[in-house]
Amino acid sequence: MRHTGVVISTPPRIAVAVEPAMLADSLIRVLETIGVDVVIDLREVDSVTAAHFDAAITTGDLPANIETDLVIRLPETGSGTTAGWVQRGVGRFAVDIPDLEAALELLNAFCPAGGPRRAP
Repeated sequence: MRHTGVVISTPPRIAVAVEPAMLADSLIRVLETIGVDVVIDLREVDSVTAAHFDAAITTGDLPANIETDLVIRLPETGSGTTAGWVQRGVGRFAVDIPDLEAALELLNAFCPAGGPRRAP
């Protein structure tokens, strides 16, 4: 049997749990426009069914039924700070997230996809 060397991969599943709603809608729209991820709005996921994602972008705690390999916690809206954090496994570290591009760079670094994520 001959192997072709083709690797089939699935796009990363990215959960978005961001407030306020306008920020969540904008982030989801940008990620869907970039088109390298499967983007799930956690406002549309019931609170009972267990679900696993490759990454989550949040502004708060994730629901108990959600598991993820990577969490990118955005700065609190209106806090006047750009301090966020990234958690992978048990390791959590502080990061500066001043804008959308910085959040996308973190996602690129810690959850690679079929192509780079850049704001349109």
